[in-house]
Amino acid sequence: MHRRRTRILHYGSPPITYGSAGFYKFVTSVLSKNNVRHTHTLNLYPESFDVEYFTWTKWTFYKIDVKKVYLLDFPILLSTLVKKAVDKDIIITLGFPAIIELAVLMFIAKIRSIPIFVRDTHWYWPRTRISKFLWPIYFKLLKHVDGILCPGLASCNYWRRYGFEKVYIVHYYALEARMMECNLRSEEIRHRLGIRNDEIVILYLGRLVKKKGVDIVISAFSKLISENPTRNIKLIIAGEGPERKRLEEICNKLGLVGKTVFLGAVPEKNKKCIYKASDIFVYVPVVAEIPEEWPIAPLEAMSLGIPTIISTAVGSLPDISQGVVAVKWGNVVELYKAMRYIIENRKLKDYLSKVASHIYKSIASETRVKIELLNAIVTSLKKRYE
Repeated sequence: MHRRRTRILHYGSPPITYGSAGFYKFVTSVLSKNNVRHTHTLNLYPESFDVEYFTWTKWTFYKIDVKKVYLLDFPILLSTLVKKAVDKDIIITLGFPAIIELAVLMFIAKIRSIPIFVRDTHWYWPRTRISKFLWPIYFKLLKHVDGILCPGLASCNYWRRYGFEKVYIVHYYALEARMMECNLRSEEIRHRLGIRNDEIVILYLGRLVKKKGVDIVISAFSKLISENPTRNIKLIIAGEGPERKRLEEICNKLGLVGKTVFLGAVPEKNKKCIYKASDIFVYVPVVAEIPEEWPIAPLEAMSLGIPTIISTAVGSLPDISQGVVAVKWGNVVELYKAMRYIIENRKLKDYLSKVASHIYKSIASETRVKIELLNAIVTSLKKRYE
């Protein structure tokens, strides 16, 4: 007799709006394949489950902000979610800020007596105005779910500090660090970028917004140059955003013309090539209303064994700390010293390269993620029916 597989509804990522951080990856990895599902989480589940991934893709090309997207699409989104949830055995959904969707899916789960899990990345209390009102409500809702699935230690420890016991680490975000192959040699890439083979390349790749701390990277780089003007070193800033003009002006004022290169937005297909051209990767965001929860860029760099410097404002730090150099967020001097130390210390550079690759292979393993998720579901179900 054929046994029916357990049916899971996996509600995907928050709104992907036009020009946002996830927009270009979405277009490349999903729409280019004529696939309406969002592959944001790749293959998280063992083959024994019948999984329906769902993310509302209609809002992708609206050139408007998230609030207006919700006003336009929310009624249809909600009705679609309800239809998809009513025949499932397990629901795995987003947490804050998708609080209304969470409440509706929890209601369905309670009526049907099925388990519901929430994916949450927070390791802090958000400082936005709306969170002052919604965050306490969200806490109360989470008291009634079967498990909180966190992408790493920082988030897991955060929820446990507040007394939540059904908290599980599933490194689902780590799988996003996979990149399209780059068949070019690093020497050829450098030549195309106008970089000499004897130049040391420091790379930043990400959005050019204030909370990313790119101005701090530029200031620390300037100290390196002023300390030794003859040093063959170049800073590549890859990415686009509202801060670009201001950052270019800072470079001009500091006399870094010719020492810095602004590449603009990097297509997904070219991302790995840009990393391969670099010697050090720097990612030092600062604490803002919404800190960095689990950035993908550091893990992308680590996957290629590139020595990586990150700040203490990065939520993934506890999971990758053994393979990176961490500096206090907002501290130009610490960042400058870290850059200089890696440049001048070959043994440290080789060590970081080796350990970074090992950490990436460990936490970005699809097999490991599937085991972590299966363990979370099974453990929670045991507690539920004890």
